[in-house]
Amino acid sequence: MKCKKHSGRFILLLIGLTVLYTNQISAQTITTITIKSGEDFTAVFKQMYRFPQFTYGKVYFMNKDSATGRLNYNLLMGKMQFIDKKGDTLVLSDNNPIRLVAIDTNLFYCNTGECVELIAGLPSAELVVSHHLKFADEQKVGAYGLPTSSQSIENTNSFKTNDYSLRLDKDLIFTKETSYYLIDVNRHFMAVTEKNLKKLFPKQKDVIENYVKENQVSFKSESDLKNLFSYLAKTYWN
Repeated sequence: MKCKKHSGRFILLLIGLTVLYTNQISAQTITTITIKSGEDFTAVFKQMYRFPQFTYGKVYFMNKDSATGRLNYNLLMGKMQFIDKKGDTLVLSDNNPIRLVAIDTNLFYCNTGECVELIAGLPSAELVVSHHLKFADEQKVGAYGLPTSSQSIENTNSFKTNDYSLRLDKDLIFTKETSYYLIDVNRHFMAVTEKNLKKLFPKQKDVIENYVKENQVSFKSESDLKNLFSYLAKTYWN
């Protein structure tokens, strides 16, 4: 599998995701994660990956090539990573644009440094989720609160360490942002709203309106959105 440690741009099938992520917050949830002072630094790594461990998966490239390996999605970096034969954790290279990444039963579309995960799909639209983990703040502990290890924080979107077993003398605060989007047949992204669903499924406007009202659907809830798409699938072909 081709790779490099510092990824550039993944050229692919997502259009305008960064703009949508910034502006469309109607289907976004934000949670706070605190790594307490004195906690083993590996607690950070338990939060920063999509899966508990690297799992065998397959990468499908735009040129129809494919590659297999142990994969995981780094929420803090916003990169798809893999473990090479030497045991090093690397980022997928952008030399060969990615079409799709499959990890177990989970599917990801990757582009320009981040991936979205497919949740549900119908011919008219697909439902995807985007996860981001960001460093938000540090709180000093003790009289000085200055780390004496090799740990360093460069900015709100990057985090480095050379010693995964160190223990910190500061509380580290992260925010985890989860956003949901709809992708139409032309690969355009839009926020998950009742209005957009009716636009994408014009023949099921009444079905959508009644279901959302009767079930009090939250467009920030993954389970609610999955159930909604499952219900739409039952009526789609009628």
